[in-house]
Amino acid sequence: MTEIELVFNIGKVSKVEGDKDIPVNAKILKLELNYPTNIEDINKFYEKVPPAQILKEIHLGFFDGAETGIYNKLLDNNKKGEFFIDLSWEKEKVNFQMPGKEGDEKDNTKPKICLFLINKMMQIELKPQFAGAIKITTIDKDKDKDKDKDKDKDKDNSSLDREITSLNNRIKELEDKIKNTPNSDTNRQNYNQEIQSLKARLKEKEKEKENKQSQQPSNNNFPTGWVVGGGILVGILLLVIIILASKKRN
Repeated sequence: MTEIELVFNIGKVSKVEGDKDIPVNAKILKLELNYPTNIEDINKFYEKVPPAQILKEIHLGFFDGAETGIYNKLLDNNKKGEFFIDLSWEKEKVNFQMPGKEGDEKDNTKPKICLFLINKMMQIELKPQFAGAIKITTIDKDKDKDKDKDKDKDKDNSSLDREITSLNNRIKELEDKIKNTPNSDTNRQNYNQEIQSLKARLKEKEKEKENKQSQQPSNNNFPTGWVVGGGILVGILLLVIIILASKKRN
């Protein structure tokens, strides 16, 4: 089996309601990515996907009460701010479609994932009969919030460092691709758009790291009051000892 795995940074989760086209047995969640994300790795498994395809949002359809746990978890995580999800599936067990592309065939024996190129959107159907075929796992940045605060700060900084490094690496990778891409290539524009989005995101993360560092207490906050008080006490004790010794000699 060929497993496909993608990780996305989610900025917002919202319910899609009031649309007459939504089946009565379905609940829809819209996941907006924090920044346009290149999913070119999927081209290794589905050649019809353009190498520079950008994704901006994911629509999840929960049919007949399927995957209630992940439905609630996504909404809960949305209250805490941005988070990550790990999306994975086995190629042979999923019907991957790209509406408008040749070769797409209906197959009701498998769950469906649709990639809409123009809208830069992925649509995923989750149904009870296909439970576990498509896996969605949330990565909660605050899962260790009840631990020691200093450890949490170190963890937050480490997470920020990893994200900043990842953003820098991705920007460099795209810049290298632009150097090797002809001006007439339509992918060049997609690369530039993603670079601008990534740079904006990088600036936000660097500012966040700077703010966290400025809030950390200085290591120079040594309790000097105790030192001074201790010195005075020692001096008094020495004076008492000298007086007592003088009295004994007399």
